[in-house]
Amino acid sequence: MEETEFALKKPNAALVMVPKSGKLTGVERKLFNAILMSSISQLKAHRAVHGKDLDGNHVYSALADELLDTLEVGKSNLKSALRKHMLSLRRAEVEWEAPDAKAGVIWSNTSVLPRAEMELRGGRLYARWKLSDEICEAITNTKDFPFTLLDLAQIARLSGYTAVALYEICARYRNNFLKGGNGICLTSASEPEWWVDALTNAIPKLDKKTGETQRREWRKVKNEAVLKAIKEINQETDLEVELIERKTGRAVNLVQFSVRQKRGAAREVQSSHFDLIKQAARMGIAQARIESALLSNTADEIAFALAKFEARYTNKELPAIERPNTYFASILKNIQPIDVVADKTLTVQAAPPIADLERDILQARHTMTRDEFMALAEQTKAHYAEKALSDLNGRNMATPRMIANAKEGVWSPLLLAEMLRIFSKEKAVGIVEQAT
Repeated sequence: MEETEFALKKPNAALVMVPKSGKLTGVERKLFNAILMSSISQLKAHRAVHGKDLDGNHVYSALADELLDTLEVGKSNLKSALRKHMLSLRRAEVEWEAPDAKAGVIWSNTSVLPRAEMELRGGRLYARWKLSDEICEAITNTKDFPFTLLDLAQIARLSGYTAVALYEICARYRNNFLKGGNGICLTSASEPEWWVDALTNAIPKLDKKTGETQRREWRKVKNEAVLKAIKEINQETDLEVELIERKTGRAVNLVQFSVRQKRGAAREVQSSHFDLIKQAARMGIAQARIESALLSNTADEIAFALAKFEARYTNKELPAIERPNTYFASILKNIQPIDVVADKTLTVQAAPPIADLERDILQARHTMTRDEFMALAEQTKAHYAEKALSDLNGRNMATPRMIANAKEGVWSPLLLAEMLRIFSKEKAVGIVEQAT
């Protein structure tokens, strides 16, 4: 599986959540994954800036909308129920186990979230939480706590708790190939009771007389939830899962699952659309995001949005874009409708605008004034040169070279313009002077 914006490196020891108090739903298990992904992102950002890890008492926070990016399914309004789901995570206690037959309990009776709260900040809703010490250690020390890469976008399409739990465990074994190279992988083989704990959110009851745990029978859990979860995983994700039961007589004593990585069926993509998808992929934008955008936007609108995204993406003076898909969606949302048409050629000479007519009239007047001035006697023009030099000198605009040239009858453009201005002004009031 490729790492995308919705890829979570979940510690293997946190894949199996055996409930001890409270009750978690499938949505709440997905929310916990989103919280883990956000926490890991914030941890990386802190390391990059400060060169060290966050302490165990750190309170993480994120916009509610960002957490719900990988939870929204269909038309459900999860934002209105976010407080309830956060509270369920706060109250729930679980035992964490690695999905491995040789591994025992890693840690037990741990609150999923030791602290959970909601906050309004600047008119926007934020979730705030604190992780348990064990989870903090697992996401910080990845060398000692191996992880499984989970696609939260695929998990979002799963509806029930059992489907989410089974997908996470099977994803752990997607590369555990059987000998023979037929592309099939196997999970660990465990007792049916282990799978009942791992795949259900019900708290096992204790027998008051014997003190032993009383679980639901495997066959009931299988028929009511597991078979449905397998069908959903096979339809909605990139995995193909099959149940394997090992029996002694008629009794099932071991259960495991085969896991096969699907190869998606080839589908036709327009050449222009494929170019957009490739351009987006180079900047970390998922193919699904572009394909989704093409359902409601033109290719030209998406191309323009990608150009704006690329300008931001290549700006090395700004920090890296942490959520490319979300940032691209925000750009596209503000793109005005675009309809690119062929260039048009004017066949009829358009009338000059009013501003051009006024400019031409002024130019004609200036030409007439210049011609009339140049027809004056040389002595009269020299007289206007003296007046113009005096005026320019009073404004500190007359240079020594300009003055020297004027004495020889050579006028700079600035001096001539000033001479014409004075001449036009005197002409307007009828007092053109003649040199004597």
